[in-house]
Amino acid sequence: MRRTLAVLCFVLACLLPAVALGTWWAYGLATDTDHFDRVAAPLASDEHVQSAVADELVNVATARLGAAGVPGADSAAVRAQIRTAADALVQTAAYRRAWRSVQRAGHARLAARLDGSVTAPLTLDLAPVAAALRAKVAAIPALRAAGVPDAIADPAPVVVLTKDEVADAKRATDVIRIVRGIAIPGAVLALLGVLLTAGSAAAGLVRAGIAVGVATLLVVLSDALARASISASGETGRLRLAVYDVLTDNLDHWKIGGAAVAVALVALGAAFSALGREGSRVPRA
Repeated sequence: MRRTLAVLCFVLACLLPAVALGTWWAYGLATDTDHFDRVAAPLASDEHVQSAVADELVNVATARLGAAGVPGADSAAVRAQIRTAADALVQTAAYRRAWRSVQRAGHARLAARLDGSVTAPLTLDLAPVAAALRAKVAAIPALRAAGVPDAIADPAPVVVLTKDEVADAKRATDVIRIVRGIAIPGAVLALLGVLLTAGSAAAGLVRAGIAVGVATLLVVLSDALARASISASGETGRLRLAVYDVLTDNLDHWKIGGAAVAVALVALGAAFSALGREGSRVPRA
């Protein structure tokens, strides 16, 4: 019976810490706007995100040049100047502040949908970034004189999730919350079970270290497989990879920590085992 319990605890100790970490990470990112804002802050400086934002702003602006009565609206020179202004904008602190505002507001709307208080589609409003571009273009005398800033309208909200996708996301979040609530205490109990069902403290520490090491390896493999599943083709693919890398960056600290804990537990168990053998060799008086 004890051997069966020991095996069960060991298997659970290998699996549950990985599940606990994955669900804790996913749930926190999805529902905690302050946490998301801190983790996703580097997106404001990511070149792929900056390029995508600049493309959207330039497309909206150039589409309205003629309607706004801008002289030479169809000329490549005017369009090139707007592009230059947009590219310069995304390198500034004003853009980073505007993007953080867009990002935070978008996540707050996501959190409201995941807790069930809102069921409407999730959209991303780029108006603060468009306002920053208008200010940047207005600082260029030739473009200001031509009325280009007036042509830079706020882009239509970008639909991130449809109403059906919002419902799917809420159901997935509910499942993650339940699994997280089971996996976190379950992982702690499983590791305690590994220690308590071992024949000695040294054996328990070694087994616990191996279990933590296996759990860490599962996290590493899951992360690698998830990243490999993202198509990197085209600008959209590179943008998705950039976002994934930023959002999973803090998992690297947990991977390193898990590996360090695993090595420490095995080393401690080995040291206890060696001390026990030394003590057994000492002749009694």
